[in-house]
Amino acid sequence: MQKLKHILIGLALFLFSNAAYADEMEKLNSGIGILADKIVKQMQSHKVKLIAMGDFDNSNGKTQFERNIEIGLVNSIVTQNLSDISVIERKNLSEVLKEQKLGNSGLLAKKTRAKLGEILGVEAIVTAETTVLKRKVTVNVRMYSINTGRILAAPSYTFLRSETIDELLDQPAEESRSYGAEASRRTSKKSTRKPYKQEESTCFSNKYLQGCSKISRSKDKKRVTITTILINHSDIDLYLGQLTHNNPISCELMAQGTAYNARTTKGLTTVRRRFVDNNKVDIDNLTVLNSKSKLSVTYGFQSIEEIAGDNFDFSSEAVMYYGDGEGKDLKKQKFTISGTNLYIPSAGTTKKR
Repeated sequence: MQKLKHILIGLALFLFSNAAYADEMEKLNSGIGILADKIVKQMQSHKVKLIAMGDFDNSNGKTQFERNIEIGLVNSIVTQNLSDISVIERKNLSEVLKEQKLGNSGLLAKKTRAKLGEILGVEAIVTAETTVLKRKVTVNVRMYSINTGRILAAPSYTFLRSETIDELLDQPAEESRSYGAEASRRTSKKSTRKPYKQEESTCFSNKYLQGCSKISRSKDKKRVTITTILINHSDIDLYLGQLTHNNPISCELMAQGTAYNARTTKGLTTVRRRFVDNNKVDIDNLTVLNSKSKLSVTYGFQSIEEIAGDNFDFSSEAVMYYGDGEGKDLKKQKFTISGTNLYIPSAGTTKKR
């Protein structure tokens, strides 16, 4: 009887702990949403269509708290479904800076700004600095014009300090792991609480397209679905196709070292790779994504056994044709829609909040 009493007390404490954590995450997400709304409002006011995420840090460098704020802002802005507004993530920006041998420092320097505007079409850079006080944490966001370096927006939001926020501030940023305020929370040594609603998304951007993907799994764990929203943030129409090799779709899911090929795809016309390579593609048969429009693409994976694991990687090979002309005047470019460390709790399919 005494043992049962201890078990019930432990269960009650566990449920209370998870409920408290859920409440803290709701508050964090709410604050991020308010900041995102203010950024979008100023983007519309200044007619800014494409922004890039810059440095998010505090006096001690970048922690998991800043990482969550950064990606939470990206997700909040993108999921507003505004076809004329797009975001380039910091990791994509870093790759361009590295290629151009500009380094990651001096992001707001005139030369760097000019290159980002020229190569990516970026019109503004968003940065944030966290100020940690005894009872409060304030996030100060700045949006700078690419052309002038002038501050276009300066929203801020103050959070009351909590155990969750303190734990995030204690963790160095893990750039390849977390994807927002709902992301998996690393459990510290002093805490055994389980994460809450760990639904992930990942985004990519190039000169013409932006895409954000989400993953879900059926209760029996035998079906996984990846949904990608593609946004054409350019001023030209794009002709898109999903590459295939004979019959298999060129889309692969990796789970615990096992590869699964997509069984179904919806939203993109399939086109054989050899036709693309030999320039024998009929443009009229491809999927047209008009300028400033969006498109939903779904990939389905299925297995007779469980698709086990918590973390998943996926990549899908596609092709786009673009240009001012038609037919042979169109340029061709292959691109990859991919996601790394997409997370699904082992308990089953996550639910949208």
